[in-house]
Amino acid sequence: MREAAHLLGKPHSFIGKIEVGQRRLDVIEFIWYCRSLGFDPIEGIRQLYTEKHT
Repeated sequence: MREAAHLLGKPHSFIGKIEVGQRRLDVIEFIWYCRSLGFDPIEGIRQLYTEKHT
């Protein structure tokens, strides 16, 4: 969590709240979060959609 916070330039409490579901990301934050961690945000959305509809 601390490494992710460092990569994103946010306090570790910000990441912690996301991880435990206390805070949600808006679309822009999601894209920023994915790109900062080296993930494709489009693929992330595709996976979320698939999980909800299977």
